[in-house]
Amino acid sequence: MYAEVEAMYQSELTPGERKDKTRRTADFFRIVQTRIFTFADVKRLHLEREWLVAVNAYLTSRPHDLETFKKTYETLAQKLVDAAIAQKVKKH
Repeated sequence: MYAEVEAMYQSELTPGERKDKTRRTADFFRIVQTRIFTFADVKRLHLEREWLVAVNAYLTSRPHDLETFKKTYETLAQKLVDAAIAQKVKKH
């Protein structure tokens, strides 16, 4: 992240290019930070496995059942939200 910011300020960008670069850098930071803080929860809750099962089921056996796929997505997203807002208890 530091290299990204340093490169932006050391380069000779026009004001328009700098504004676009600033926006893209902010997006980059948001993505990295989100992934860092959710990775442990995704792994602990086995969300990736559940997601891949849902995708496979939708693509192979239920290609017209978008509602079930949507509900699975919403359930997995809610598990992630619940994990993010749950009070973290320190282990001693």
